Amino acid sequence: MPEPHPHWHAFAWNGSSVPPDGQARDPNAAVMPRELTAWFVKPVALHRGAYGTVEDAYRWLERELDGAVTVSGRVPQHELACALKHLKLRQDAYVGLYTSGGILVRALLTCPRTGADARPVRCPGWPSP
Repeated sequence: MPEPHPHWHAFAWNGSSVPPDGQARDPNAAVMPRELTAWFVKPVALHRGAYGTVEDAYRWLERELDGAVTVSGRVPQHELACALKHLKLRQDAYVGLYTSGGILVRALLTCPRTGADARPVRCPGWPSP
C-alpha cells in the first residue's frame, strides 16, 4: 500500500476548564485529550480539516487565534511563531491558551505519524473535508 501524502490534521477545542482525566481519555467524549495522538480517536466534531502545506496549516491556526488574548492580556504571537517553526520542520504544532473565556486549544498534527510517535492512527480524512 502506498504511503499517504504527509499532511496535518487540525483539531480545535474550547472549554471552561481542563476536562477530568476520565473524559480526556474517553474516545467518545468531545473534549481535549491528554496525549496528542488521542485527538485522532476523539469525535469527528473536534476535527477541523486537513492541510497539505505549511502555509495552509499556518493560515488555519492564524485565523483560529485571531483576536485571542490570554488572561494576562497577551496576544499569542509567540505561540504562532513557535507553531510556524514546528510546521516548517514537518512536526506537530499545538497551542493551548487560558483566555478570559476559558481554555482554547488548537492542534495541527502530522499524518502519518512519525518519529517517536510513529504508530498507526485513523486518518480522519484527506484531503480536507
